[in-house]
Amino acid sequence: MENFFVGAIGALAPEVLRWRRIVRSGEPTEWRYPPYWFATIAYMAVAGFMANLIAQPNPYAAFLTGLTAEYAIAGAITSPPGKGPEELGSGSATRFDLFVSTLRQHAEYLTNHG
Repeated sequence: MENFFVGAIGALAPEVLRWRRIVRSGEPTEWRYPPYWFATIAYMAVAGFMANLIAQPNPYAAFLTGLTAEYAIAGAITSPPGKGPEELGSGSATRFDLFVSTLRQHAEYLTNHG
């Protein structure tokens, strides 16, 4: 459970920078809308879930997972132009397969460099 919360805090770190930019740009209007808060909370929950999937024994790895969750998600849902899905075995990979593969690569990186 600790990984979940530390991952959620990691996801919140870039959001704090966004909040700072919003405040400096004038009167913040985004904060008045419930969808903005819902999206922020949902993003933190997804990042915490990803940190639980990685399940590294140290909080630093969970924080980095939350911090980089945006890029892992973006990489899982977009494909490079002109390339099809990655082949895994005999059939084409689904988006879920690519997402799991990205999480595994991320976990391996954190294991070796974390």
